[in-house]
Amino acid sequence: MASKGQRFANYIIDLIAYSMLSFVLGMITANADPFADNVLLSYLFGAVTVMLYYFLLENFTGGKSIGKFVTNTRAVNIDNSRIDANKAIARSLIRIVPFEAFSYLGSSPTGWHDDWSKTKVIVDRDWQG
Repeated sequence: MASKGQRFANYIIDLIAYSMLSFVLGMITANADPFADNVLLSYLFGAVTVMLYYFLLENFTGGKSIGKFVTNTRAVNIDNSRIDANKAIARSLIRIVPFEAFSYLGSSPTGWHDDWSKTKVIVDRDWQG
């Protein structure tokens, strides 16, 4: 399994990557931003951006995000098999649950998006897929 340090590095790297994506999308839509005055719609736009970022990457790269590429880790099913689109979307949806990022503060090296979707993150060298 990936260590808490690797998981934290994944989180920080991915946070930077999807923040940059959000910035670019914001720049593209700056003159036609229907969400500018609505905090709820702005939050929902951000949540959709995060979900798409993780879903598209983890679904089409075999469980990897940009952070996971950097740390040589990947999301897999509990039995170490490759995650499918359903698991990738589940992991992505769970990430927008409020306080999900704090689910790592306990003794377990997994978060809610791992536990609830029945997946885990492992080091690439431990994967036989």
